Amino acid sequence: MRNYPMRLSGAFAALLMAMEIVSMASPAEAGCGTPEAGRTLARDLARRMKCEVLRARGAPLDCSAAAAACAADLDDLASMLEGASDDRACLRELYRQPRRYARRRYRELTNGLRGATQAVPFVAKINRKCAGKTLNLAGACASAPDVAAAAFCLRASVEGLVQKAGGWQVRPNIVLVLTDDQRWDSLWAMPLLQEHIGRRGIDFTNSFTSTSLCCPDRASIFTGLYAHNHGVTSNAGAHDFDHEGDTIQRQLQENAGYKTALLGKYMVATGAALGANAPPGWDQWHVFLDDGGLGAPFGLYYNYRLTTNGNVQRYAPLDQAGVPIKRHQYSTDLLRDRALALIDAWRSGPFFLEYAPFAPHTVAYPADRHLGVFSWLEPARPPNHMEGALTLADKPDWVQQFKGLMQLAGTLPEAADARRIRMHETLPAVDEAIAALSERLE
Repeated sequence: MRNYPMRLSGAFAALLMAMEIVSMASPAEAGCGTPEAGRTLARDLARRMKCEVLRARGAPLDCSAAAAACAADLDDLASMLEGASDDRACLRELYRQPRRYARRRYRELTNGLRGATQAVPFVAKINRKCAGKTLNLAGACASAPDVAAAAFCLRASVEGLVQKAGGWQVRPNIVLVLTDDQRWDSLWAMPLLQEHIGRRGIDFTNSFTSTSLCCPDRASIFTGLYAHNHGVTSNAGAHDFDHEGDTIQRQLQENAGYKTALLGKYMVATGAALGANAPPGWDQWHVFLDDGGLGAPFGLYYNYRLTTNGNVQRYAPLDQAGVPIKRHQYSTDLLRDRALALIDAWRSGPFFLEYAPFAPHTVAYPADRHLGVFSWLEPARPPNHMEGALTLADKPDWVQQFKGLMQLAGTLPEAADARRIRMHETLPAVDEAIAALSERLE
């Protein structure tokens, strides 16, 4: 949920490797590419993994003879696991999970089930058996930096092998939820996120950003590049970005047959740089044209302009007294409803949908139903509280440029405390949206 891409470490690196393994699988060899071959592969993989366990224990076996269908791929998988761990229980689990996964995944694909129900158990069981161990996988998973990454990569390798053997091409639907200026330590305010994703997924507990700024990080998400390579180094954002360049949305749309949609915030200065029309790569474009921030009393929660595939409209406008009307058009909710409608329309898939609400960016304005829910929140007083208001002499030059703003903030701690509460109170609407999206996908 953080508004920045993570350093390629841990499970995130494995996710990228998994995408590469599945999407770049080589053409099927002789004996592969039919449902019957998929059934045979599931059987042969089980035999091969059992044989490899016995061979690892010292049995003088030639396990390659146990494989008939897609033999070269099975050899690659066996080579990946050979000597992967000195711990017998861990190594046994590394061999056990692929054979169980392949057998069950074959049945799922035969019955038309796109999602892999055994994906989470596969990773969880290896994590449990191999916790604290050093894994030395070879081949495509050699660069996996930890157990979680190795498990993700191994699961993706088996998935690719099963799909290739049976001639299936399963392209998963992708929903990316991207909040704006959310602190890592605010996820406690989103219990539905924990219920629908956190407890069934992976927490990136050791992640970093190379450029902790809104637009450079959004550009990195779209391109996979550092800021000095994609050229967006400030919040001038949309003015500096190559919107017609090589992005994930263009790759998915043009080369993988995906429908693509962005709902919410694209970059700063989107309207000024692009007008109302979508850049290449987007089938559906429901995007804020303005920036919100300190100059807008309701941020982009009320009284905002949205382009819907080139048609511009103002939502939740203000009355003569400056109070929002049509409050049911609270932006987090409106974008949620549009995302749900697209999921219904694109049920057959595959699709890539980014849901990018303004929350919890300041000026933060919660939905009416959430006003006051965190009024009890205690002020934050970390060790560096008001440090910038006292002295900036020991800070880099670029930080010292903000001396006036730092000193102003230091004189208004009560205002900062109230702003923090309001920012947290915008998160339950996002939390509800995540639950709705998750349930609709299921």
